[in-house]
Amino acid sequence: MPYLLTKNGELLTTAVAWDSKRFSRLTGICFPGTVPDGYSFDNGVVVVRWEDPVVSSPPEPTAEEIAIRTQREVTVAIQKLLDDTARIEPHRYDSIHTACGWAGEFADANALKSWAASCWRKAGEIEADVLAGERPLPTPAEVLAELPEFGG
Repeated sequence: MPYLLTKNGELLTTAVAWDSKRFSRLTGICFPGTVPDGYSFDNGVVVVRWEDPVVSSPPEPTAEEIAIRTQREVTVAIQKLLDDTARIEPHRYDSIHTACGWAGEFADANALKSWAASCWRKAGEIEADVLAGERPLPTPAEVLAELPEFGG
């Protein structure tokens, strides 16, 4: 049976089994082999035994919660694709945001900025289709597969 040790109302430790040596080191009390439930010591230490709580499974996520989580995952996946592409040779920008900042100065930055905008537009189209009920909620991998490839 699990044990809980408190001192002056504050939790000291919990344990799934009685451990007199560990509890003695922790509290400075020489504990006997067992201590009755609710036993209180002069220095404020109290030993409490409790029943294992009933562990229940969390509720299944709602369709709305799944959609919100998937939208976040899609956004992260797209941003990672854009950033990773901007970082590779021959571009070597810190991120897609840095590349977009150089648009107007360098041809590859222009191409990256245009491609990133195309990717976000396509993601918006996919989201609109899902919200209109015209298609099921895609996975992040499915969305990435539908994005335009970078040709710059």
